[in-house]
Amino acid sequence: MFRKTLLYSALMLSMLTGTSCGKVDPGRVLRGAGTYEGNLHTHTIASDGENTYHEMVDGAVEEGLDFLVITDHHKISAAARFYCPRERRLLCVLGEEINTLEGHMLAVGIKEAVPGGLSAQETIDSIHLQGGLAIAAHLNEPHGYGINQTDLEKLVGLDAVEYTPIDKQDWYGNIDFLPGYPAVFDSDAHSTNMLRNVANSCALEELSIDGLRQAIKDGKCEVYFP
Repeated sequence: MFRKTLLYSALMLSMLTGTSCGKVDPGRVLRGAGTYEGNLHTHTIASDGENTYHEMVDGAVEEGLDFLVITDHHKISAAARFYCPRERRLLCVLGEEINTLEGHMLAVGIKEAVPGGLSAQETIDSIHLQGGLAIAAHLNEPHGYGINQTDLEKLVGLDAVEYTPIDKQDWYGNIDFLPGYPAVFDSDAHSTNMLRNVANSCALEELSIDGLRQAIKDGKCEVYFP
């Protein structure tokens, strides 16, 4: 009995410390060079989404997506923090959507949540300190959540700009693209159903966080409709 208890305790410790077969591999490469589809802007019930972390990832797998970034508002949930780096069916990346003083910003590939209420430039700098990407969110959104062009042009180090669907509008055909910035296209999915709206098709050197980061910065992502 004592031996069984000891073995069980050792197994639980292994799972908690990441030394089991599901341990975190921050440099994991899931596949080689190719064109991969995915969404950089999604939410779970940890913020204002309708589905759990597991439901969102399962939904992305069912839709055939190759990568998914979890960007809950102002937090990285415990579920995402533990399971996302261990996911093998697709490349799951930790992220965040942040309210800056000028508008919304996405952080992609971070380890800790960046606080809201900072200036857009301070937010970019905080994201970069963690090795993440800073993407200005939903620039074409008409309700004032995006950063306006005047403020955007003052920013240093912005990695990309994002365009998202607008209800009852041919949003993609009406995009007034901002020159000089790599573009990404995300559904801002607050449910598994919204994963079907739009995604990115990116030419990656490898399906990894580093590969995705480089493709975004190099402007190698195009609009993709699942």
